[in-house]
Amino acid sequence: MAHARAASSRRFYAAIGARSPLLEQTEGQAKALTEALAAHGRFLVLPAMRYWRPRTDAAIRRALEAGAKRFVLLPLYPHYSRTTTGSSISDFRRAAREALAHPLPVHVILDYHDHPGFIATITNTLAGELEKMADKDRRAARVLFSAHGLPQRIVEEGDPYQAQIEKTASLVVKGLGLEGRARVTYQSKVGPMRWLKPSTEEAIREFALRPEGPLLVYPIAFVSEHQETLYELDIKYGEIARSAGIDYRRLPTAGCRSEFITCLRDLTLAALGEDPST
Repeated sequence: MAHARAASSRRFYAAIGARSPLLEQTEGQAKALTEALAAHGRFLVLPAMRYWRPRTDAAIRRALEAGAKRFVLLPLYPHYSRTTTGSSISDFRRAAREALAHPLPVHVILDYHDHPGFIATITNTLAGELEKMADKDRRAARVLFSAHGLPQRIVEEGDPYQAQIEKTASLVVKGLGLEGRARVTYQSKVGPMRWLKPSTEEAIREFALRPEGPLLVYPIAFVSEHQETLYELDIKYGEIARSAGIDYRRLPTAGCRSEFITCLRDLTLAALGEDPST
């Protein structure tokens, strides 16, 4: 499976220009968060990745060289899963054991799926797109909240990921009055196991049978652009939708939107027991 996935990934990256903007955008978010925290003390915000540079080990070394006295682990996964945030925390703890002569305080943020700032980020993005439409299209528009999929077995074993995705979507839907016009779907399935349903591709094909208006797709579990948004949503599913005559509109991820950076700032300060309003 790993070999097959590596081969497919090479094809996907070739289709999006042979590079992913993930690191560049993550560094941009780190810079924006550093600026947002400047009035609250001395903070060094560093990207730390498991599968690409800069890896967690290197980030810890850089933090220690800068004189770090404590750590805040802020995941760029808004929704908790043991396969993402959980494994990232484990990776940090492993690297910290190897790098630290004596333990330092570690403040862990597990998720922020229902944080008002995160909900505002999605709500305002969708509202901005809806406002561009003529009244007829706005009333007919439908929304897919596309999240990275997960094997069904993991959820059945108690992982809260699906419930948190659905909670995020329900808060956005309520805020925009989209009841009955939006649904959660899942993408990026790999292998023969049962994964969460419905799939984003299935939902698009179903919509094509009765297209009522524009179809807005928001990548609800992603906060930066990468292969799953630029290839899977934009190219693969975009071609399916447009070939069926659908007015397909994929909305951008959170990126460095002010609402999202403020959300990350508030989460960081709250993890340290500080009041973001002061």
